[in-house]
Amino acid sequence: MYLVVGATGLVGGAVAQQLRRQACDVRALVRGGSAHQGARPLLQAGVNVVGGDLRDPLAVAAACSGIDTVVCTATSMPAAGGDALQRVDQGGVLGLIVAAERAGVRRFVYTSFSPNIRIDSPLTRAKRSCEARLAESSIQSVILQPSFFMEVW
Repeated sequence: MYLVVGATGLVGGAVAQQLRRQACDVRALVRGGSAHQGARPLLQAGVNVVGGDLRDPLAVAAACSGIDTVVCTATSMPAAGGDALQRVDQGGVLGLIVAAERAGVRRFVYTSFSPNIRIDSPLTRAKRSCEARLAESSIQSVILQPSFFMEVW
């Protein structure tokens, strides 16, 4: 079973939909659960939508239970305000990695961005710290490092 974190976003939604088209079992961790407006297409595709937030360790641990592969495309960008990048993109994803390890998840796919982009920012620090944590993890991981997403920039 796959857990897609960030499934109401553009990339995560496409990943969840494609996995369902391949008849994979998919769970999505969604803030607000099935009441979230972005959950409707997931539910229609047969995705198991569970309510939770990356900032809630109990919800994250529950979402990881019984999962073989985590796909994390979550980010608080581009609408991040205050310390959202630190709390969600860094602390939340680091917590997700720990929860995945504890749950016995075998694989973790993480969406970051190109290492050729060397801008010192909260997002860069968050992404690089999560990459480093995955590199030292016992979980088999794939770190995707695309260039800037043009719809954001």
